Amino acid sequence: MQTTEVSIRLNSQWMILRGIFSLLFGFIALNWPGATVIAITLLFGMYALADGIFAIGTGIQLERRHEPYGLSFLEGVIGIGAGVLTLFWPKITLIALSMLTGVWALSTGCLEILAAFEFARITQTHGSKTTRWMLGIMGFLSIALGMAIFIWPILGAITLVSLIAAYAICFGVLAIAFGFHLRKVEQLARAGDQKTSRVA
Repeated sequence: MQTTEVSIRLNSQWMILRGIFSLLFGFIALNWPGATVIAITLLFGMYALADGIFAIGTGIQLERRHEPYGLSFLEGVIGIGAGVLTLFWPKITLIALSMLTGVWALSTGCLEILAAFEFARITQTHGSKTTRWMLGIMGFLSIALGMAIFIWPILGAITLVSLIAAYAICFGVLAIAFGFHLRKVEQLARAGDQKTSRVA
């Protein structure tokens, strides 16, 4: 089995898991009773921490297959850092939490856009354009969340929860779709390898 094919499969698995978690988080956040600062802090902290762990997991798999892993690791470090800082900052104010969320969203969004081009290179000719724009949309979604928070920094607790929840749900849907797309890319890569081996 080719290294690229294995790498694609592993990334598809991590991306689908990341999307499922994001969806679950989004629906829980929308139905969370009482949007207090403490509740939002716990919600965002747990989400950023878990999302960072998923990104680190993707980076580890890429590193084991000798693929570029720096962007995934950096995204994971930012997510884990934001999550830990939020959870261990007991007296964080709502506006400080909004700013932290905005910085996290903008940072991860930029890294996801850069990763779009990296993934397109890894997948080579098999669905590279679709790979690029799907991951790029995920990046722009994160940037949109960050920009919305910085444009309207003084958000109410309920508004902030609704924004984060809507983002998580949209991101989850895109991540799952992207994961299944990578599985399709894997199948195309396998078929191409089999065809090449027959010709040889």
